[in-house]
Amino acid sequence: MWILAIDPGTTRSGFVITDSLLNILKSGKIENTSILFEIARVISERGDVWLPIEMMKHLGKNVSAGGATFETCVWIGRFKQFAIDSGLSEDRIKFIYRHEEKMNLCKTMKANDKSIRIALAERFAPGEPNFGKGTKGKPGFFYGVANDAWQAFAVAVTFYDKITRGE
Repeated sequence: MWILAIDPGTTRSGFVITDSLLNILKSGKIENTSILFEIARVISERGDVWLPIEMMKHLGKNVSAGGATFETCVWIGRFKQFAIDSGLSEDRIKFIYRHEEKMNLCKTMKANDKSIRIALAERFAPGEPNFGKGTKGKPGFFYGVANDAWQAFAVAVTFYDKITRGE
């Protein structure tokens, strides 16, 4: 089983590909059109793929959504439809909400990107320097993971934890 998790954006998105043990095989932040190629490549190479995508949720009373929010929503739909058109069963595509990541990883809704990175480093790379990235001479678990790929990994881990719990 591979997991291709996406933290969608308006023009570029963070992504991570993991194996069934949540080892990071590939990660980055790339153009959304390139994410489509990653989806097709992983589906054709692997077959046993899950595609969790971070999904937007209502922002709350008196909070308006701008054009960037709606553009990101369009890309979420494009990623899902492209995966289906590439042969992935719709039941293999799951939406993960930001509040689920916060509660799963940090046990609080007050969590932010940094606290999520800390929680991930404590879980997967305890004691390793630089949030588990390590150094060039001694790479850690998160070596090479940057920017929105951290959030994509949070999506992957939350999805994994949910299926492990039978949710």
